[in-house]
Amino acid sequence: MQVLLITYPSFKVPEMIGGLGALTQHKKEFKLSSYEDGLKLMKYLYDAGHTSLFECADFGFIFESTSRVFLAQITRHRMASYTSGSQQYQDHSGFPYVTPDAIASNDDALKEYDGLMRQIDYTYRLLKEMGIEQDQARYVLPGAAANHLYAKFNLREIICTVMPQRICRRNTPESLNNIRGMVKAMINAGFEDCVRFGGCACVTEGKCDQGKMRCKQGPYKSWEEMVGI
Repeated sequence: MQVLLITYPSFKVPEMIGGLGALTQHKKEFKLSSYEDGLKLMKYLYDAGHTSLFECADFGFIFESTSRVFLAQITRHRMASYTSGSQQYQDHSGFPYVTPDAIASNDDALKEYDGLMRQIDYTYRLLKEMGIEQDQARYVLPGAAANHLYAKFNLREIICTVMPQRICRRNTPESLNNIRGMVKAMINAGFEDCVRFGGCACVTEGKCDQGKMRCKQGPYKSWEEMVGI
């Protein structure tokens, strides 16, 4: 599986947001700020809770061969646009599927898992042979079925919602087979400077904000550990 950053602002984001910040404070024509001044302003705006300017920067990602489980989770983020592979129009005979790490590392579990995937594929094909329309036969396809997805997020959604919620250790164990690993891959796709001050509360605030729902693994020790750099 792979995460590709394919669309992004034409200007460097800190320079653009720094310029927009100046535009709100002074009656002057728009001018890009320096990269360093822009980053300082972004950190100040984040700390102050004034993050609306972050919505001016959009990033588009291709998530290749993720699971439908990942699709169900990531689309809960409303301030985004999505284009997904269609189970209605595509023939999913012999469908590829994602195998979670815990199952892949257990021979007995993997045997059962692969056997079930083959059985589902057989049933899917059989239903189609019986004359069941493809858009009805797809109901037997599992959450593990592989899927290609394009998702576009504005920077505010990434920093203030996606990162805090999805990198948290309360999510599934770290790997590219799940949403936590995918979001870490997003951050490492080439724009980490723009999000360096965002993330889980254990890093940004110095303490967990999940109360009784906190993870049992303890807080991240640094921003680098949190995003996997």
